Parts: sequence; structure tokens; C-alpha cells
Amino acid sequence: MTNDVWDTHTFWDTDSTLIIFYWASDEFNIYVQRFTISGKPLSSAIKINKINGDVCASSVSRDDERLIVVWTNRDYKQIYAQRIDNNLSFVGNNFIISSGSYYMIYRLQSAMKNGIVYTVFNDYPYEIYLNIFDYDDPPVGIDERHETLPQDFILFQNYPNPFNSSTSINFKINETLEIKIVIYDLLGNQVNLITDQQYKPGFYTIQWNGKNDKGIQMPSGIYFVKAFLPYKKCTNKMVLIK
Repeated sequence: MTNDVWDTHTFWDTDSTLIIFYWASDEFNIYVQRFTISGKPLSSAIKINKINGDVCASSVSRDDERLIVVWTNRDYKQIYAQRIDNNLSFVGNNFIISSGSYYMIYRLQSAMKNGIVYTVFNDYPYEIYLNIFDYDDPPVGIDERHETLPQDFILFQNYPNPFNSSTSINFKINETLEIKIVIYDLLGNQVNLITDQQYKPGFYTIQWNGKNDKGIQMPSGIYFVKAFLPYKKCTNKMVLIK
């Protein structure tokens, strides 16, 4: 197992063995592996996300001898799924369970009962969606969204948060603007100038790796990402855990 993991999900296989799903954050992939309770691997790590190599968040559900993994891609706009049996064999291939494009999918959770999979997630800013499908006959595109575009600028909450190795800072604009985004520490000192340039209308994602402008890794703590526009500024709080 890699040393840098997120979103672990553990299930008892037998009285002495475990099935563990984990997200390798250094490569943004999901793996599943069987272990003894003492930590000895009983199988090789199997990569779950075959069709999308940029995992943002994941959730795993189990029902009898069925397992299902759901995850978002790195730009937060689609939800993918993979069915797995207790032998860690794929049932079919990766498939998409979201119908449209979202601003930012987060707080993704799933549950399965009697073969029915329930996936709940937020889309920015506050909407909650429920996606329901049959494990044995998964349809594509069963959730609906009636969206209204923001009027000028949105600085989305970074994700993941808290974060370890890196986090995504997302923003959306509806007009061409000069935008400056800066990371500050708790004392108000500038840590990293993320960007300072003109952007055309659209949705943008910028990564922060937890380092300052000199490339030095910052310690664990609370940081603030602040966006400066010609007519206003926006701030979000981030938590770095090393």
C-alpha cells in the first residue's frame, strides 16, 4: 500500500481478513486490496478507475457479496462507478452515473441495500442530489439539474479540505477579469502567489501543493485563499495537515 492515501474504506471479508479501498493521492487513483488483520497483503492492489485517472473523492458501499465504488473526476463535473464482487473481480466496466456537468461535486456518499445503490452529493453552492440505480442494471444519466449561472465570480471551497499533498482551488467567472489569487497564513503573511493574470469567462482549477513562493513545504495549520478582483475580494479557509 502506498504511504500517501486518502478516503480509506474498510470491510470485513472474513473473521480474519479485510478488504480495503484507498485513494492514492499522489497519483489520484483508487485501489482495492485484501489484507489480514495484522496488515499482511493477501492480494495485489487493483486499480478501480480504469477510464478516469484523476480521482477527486470516492465512496464505497457493500450489500451481501456486492461492492460498488463511486468517485468524482478531478474537475468535479462527473460521477463514475464500478461494480465489484467479493472476489475483487470487476462486474462490467467503469460507467458514468451523472447526467450533466456540475459546478463542483463534493461531499459524495453512497449506500446500497437490496441491490439498490443510493448516491448523495452536493453541487455548489448548496444543492443536494440523490442518484438511485440498480446494481445489476445501472442506467446512465438519471439525475437532473436545473442550474442558474452565477452573475459574476465564484471562488469555490477548495477540495479536498483538509488536505495533505495538494488541493484544488476552483473559480468561475462570467466576464473577462483580472484576477489575483494569494495564499495567506493565519497571521496574514503572504505564503504563495497562485496567479495574477487576466481570465476569460469559464471555470478554472488551480492546484496548491502546500508550498510557499520559495518552494518550501508549509507546516500543518490554517491558511486562507483570497481572490482579488477589480471590484471585490473573496476568501476561503483551508486546512493543511502534514
